[in-house]
Amino acid sequence: MQKKIDEGNPDIIDKIFTHTIDNFMELMNDPFGNYLAQKLTECAKEDQLTEIVKRVKEDPVGLCRNSHGTRSIQKIIEVVKIPYQIDLLASYLKCRVQVLAEDINGNHVFQKILFIWLPTHNQFIYDAMIQKCVEIACHKHGCCV
Repeated sequence: MQKKIDEGNPDIIDKIFTHTIDNFMELMNDPFGNYLAQKLTECAKEDQLTEIVKRVKEDPVGLCRNSHGTRSIQKIIEVVKIPYQIDLLASYLKCRVQVLAEDINGNHVFQKILFIWLPTHNQFIYDAMIQKCVEIACHKHGCCV
């Protein structure tokens, strides 16, 4: 399927998207399926990307903490460009900053956000970290964020 996506036929990509979107969280967390999820994320149209972002709401912590899911969500972070999508994704993560910053996989999600997004979009991370600054800074993964 990844090879078919690479061929760039929009009809085929739309069909793959249509048949996988209902199980996108499962794909993103799967050792093999995450590669297909990342490919679809890279070539998704704006409305499809919004739908992918909305799927994250099902279990943002589980996705970020999963060794395969973390790669999938980092790909989403790289690809989203419109403020609505960024704000939506940030809203799923903002109440979970300490838990994810201190997680072996989750901390990479925030590091990716800090490197990719504009500072105005990163503010939710700074705001949350200020509340638990010492605890996060003294944690072996939190200090990296």
